[in-house]
Amino acid sequence: MNSDNTPTTSSTDTELYFDEAEALAQQYREERNAIKRKEAALTTLSNRLETIDCDIGGATLDIDADGIITVSISTPQFPEEVKSMLHDFQWPRKFATGYDTMSRCLTWSLKTDIETLIEDHERIQQPQARAAPQTA
Repeated sequence: MNSDNTPTTSSTDTELYFDEAEALAQQYREERNAIKRKEAALTTLSNRLETIDCDIGGATLDIDADGIITVSISTPQFPEEVKSMLHDFQWPRKFATGYDTMSRCLTWSLKTDIETLIEDHERIQQPQARAAPQTA
């Protein structure tokens, strides 16, 4: 404190404040980026499932409290859309197939986690990004 009871600040106090503010801003940028990556991966998966659900058979998407993503697909045939879902994405948690005799449909129960889904989505997007024409 100065003799007139005003607090003194040093340049190191100010530098610490700005360093902390910059670190917090960087943390928020990283968190926003992570959310955008999750959103992009989930949106792509959802859109592909929508095509199957509306045009081919049935499809559902569920995310539990632990972040495990479960996809269930039921179709009367084995169309390309389903084949690409099975091959484009990894399903490390569980992969079960079956046949529902009542509906005469093939069924798939697929499980993954969000990080694996993001990796798959970004891997799938890379060839498309390279194929896109560059504009100056």
